[in-house]
Parts: sequence; C-alpha cells; structure tokens
Amino acid sequence: MALIVESPTRRLQKSNQLDALSNKQNLITTRAFYAEHQPLLQTALENTFKALERFGLNDEERIQTAQEAVFLWTQAKLSQKAGTKDGNNKVSGFDLGAAVGFHIKNGPDNKPQFAFASGGNRESDTIAIADVHAETSAIERLKGKLDPLNLNHDGKFVDMVVIGNAAPCGSCRNEIYKHASDQSLVFVITNKGETSVNTIAELFPTKFDQYDLKGVSPELLETVKVTAQNAFPSRYQLPDVLPLWGVVMENKDHKIFQGFYSGDDGFWSNSPTMDAISNVLQWGINEFPGKGENESDIEYKERIRNQSTAQIERVVIHYEGKLPKVYPSGKERQQLSILPTNTEIIIVEHNGNETRGFKTTRKDLLPGAFTA
Repeated sequence: MALIVESPTRRLQKSNQLDALSNKQNLITTRAFYAEHQPLLQTALENTFKALERFGLNDEERIQTAQEAVFLWTQAKLSQKAGTKDGNNKVSGFDLGAAVGFHIKNGPDNKPQFAFASGGNRESDTIAIADVHAETSAIERLKGKLDPLNLNHDGKFVDMVVIGNAAPCGSCRNEIYKHASDQSLVFVITNKGETSVNTIAELFPTKFDQYDLKGVSPELLETVKVTAQNAFPSRYQLPDVLPLWGVVMENKDHKIFQGFYSGDDGFWSNSPTMDAISNVLQWGINEFPGKGENESDIEYKERIRNQSTAQIERVVIHYEGKLPKVYPSGKERQQLSILPTNTEIIIVEHNGNETRGFKTTRKDLLPGAFTA
C-alpha cells in the first residue's frame, strides 16, 4: 500500500476553522517545514502506520490516524522550535513540543472536523511563574479553542497526543488522562521519524492487583498509618476534600524512612506544600555524611540521593480519608521513578472501616518513564 504524506493545506482544510487555517503565519511555517523535511515526514508516516497495526483499525482508519499524527508532530516540532528560540527552556535546556487533537463529530458547519493545538515547554527561573510542560500547554490551548463551541465533551476532549523524542512525564500523563478516554492514543515520534504508540491507559495504569496486606509486617503498616495521620493539610483545604497520606520506604537492611504530606498556609509561607514522597526523598532518606571537597551542593545532594534510593526495596503508601480519583498521582509516580525499577510498591487505602491493599512495581506504575 502506497502511503504519501498529505499536504498541510489539505490537512488544515479538514481542521476546525478556529485552528491554524485561520492563522496565515502558521500555514506558511507549516508549509515550509513540510518542504524542508519531506523525506523525514514520509519515514514518520510509514513508521506510524506500522505502529498502529495492533490497535484493530482498518486500513482507511490507520491511514487517517497516521496522517493526523504526522501533522500533529509537525505542529509539535514548530512549537518546540519557537519555544527554544524564545528561551522557554532556559532552566532545563530540554527541547520538547507536543500537540493534541480532537475529532468533532458535528462542527460549527455540522461537518466532522479535527481540532488541534500545540505547545512547548514554558519554564521560568522566577518563583512567581510556574513551569508548564508542553503537553499541558497544548491541552490548555485546545480547551480554549473548544470552549466557545459549547461542545458536550464532559472534559474529555483529547483523542490523540503527539510528542517528540520523549515519553511524557508522570505529571503530563496525569493531565492527559484527565481529558482523554482510556483508548486515546499517545504517539512519541523521534527526530529520525521512529514512532511508538500507546493508549493512555497503558502509559498511566490506574488499576492494580489487590494485595493481601498480611504480606506486610503489622509494625510497618502501623508506622505508615501513623505517618499519614501526622500529615497536616493547608488551612485552605477541607479534610473531607483532601485525603491524608503518608509514605514509608524500606531499604535492604530493613531501615525505615518516613514522609507525610504538609500543606502551606499561603504563598509566602515558610512551610511550603510538600507531598509525602517529596518529604521522604528530600528529608528522610539522605543520611550519608561526607561532602566532597570539590563537590557542589547540587552534586552532593544528587550523589546522596542516588546512593540512598538505590537501596530501597519497598515503598508503602497509605491514603486515609476521602480518596482521590487517581492515586498515586502522576507527580508522585514521576518522583518514584528515581527508585530501582523492581522496587515493590504497596498502596494502602483506608476509608471509614474498610482497608484495602494493592501491589505493583515502580516500573509498572509508570511504564516507559524517564527519570527527572
């Protein structure tokens, strides 16, 4: 079957009029990108078509999805390029762009349309502006385009996500999951046109094997329970809205490290919000003395963290009170990715008189993750 990259003009004509078709400059830059990278786009199209084979699509559906993915990739690359030029990655130096797409069954002219938006990393070295990752930026922009249409999407408006070069981090997977169905596709297309495709359910699993907590010592369970109950949420957060949670990590020598959630009491508080996993990783576990003579504070902290986390064999996370919809959160999963891949993760949920346990591993909690 002959696959030919669809022209950007034709692709844009199939898209929502609120998108790039109404932006002449975007159309010009998109055409220039296609002209400059035609062989690469062809390679990406063929690889994407092959990668879609396992999803049960017929040939026509596979071709259309592959064409849409490659087009979104060009938009992600253009956002990445613009962000790098503007210095939006000045802190991490990490170049990344993303684009998201949504199929509108009945658009403004009562015809099926394909709405999309793209974004790049937005970083700041000032405390007043929070970092926004490329995937989150693209989702925010797409929502802004769809809101005036008053579509009944119930917040689920992400059918596909395309990212260049790297699997999404835990926080971004969490954000995608919030606005996608389980079968929404996430594409990672490299600078060489190599493609991998997964559903968001595969990248962000929310169902884990039930686990008999008799496999955990009563002392350890009691420790993590008390740790969770020591958590103190912000005065702006109601106890019936936010759960209390704590974490206990156990190393090869059965030494215990504890951490719990602590909320802030305002933007300039001396006790900023720190989730339980950050708490234990940053404060409870770094006990190796001896900073090197020529070692910077950052190098010392990283070495200590790597030495100590490499010894962790088991993590027990205890949630108590009103349970969140998804836990551990994407941010928590990303933090745990510093641990060895086979680290055992035990999740304990306690709500009222009921206590349940679940078991997974660090690797399965966030498949294919890169470390922070």
